[in-house]
Amino acid sequence: MSYLNNAEYYRRRALECQAHADDAMLPEVRHVHAEMAARYSQLVIEAERSERPAMRPTLGVVTGGR
Repeated sequence: MSYLNNAEYYRRRALECQAHADDAMLPEVRHVHAEMAARYSQLVIEAERSERPAMRPTLGVVTGGR
C-alpha cells in the first residue's frame, strides 16, 4: 500500500472516529473516539511527509489524560 493510500485510509478513519464522537451519548465514548480521531490525524501527517508507510495502529486500551 502506498503512502498516499495510507494517508487516505487514516484520513477516512479520523473522520469516522470524529463522527462517532459527535454522535456518542456517553462522555466516555465521546472521549475515546475523539482521542482515536486525534491519533489518526497524527498518522495522516506522518504518512503524508514520510517516504515509507506509517505503521498501522494496534488495538489496545486508550489511557485517559484526565
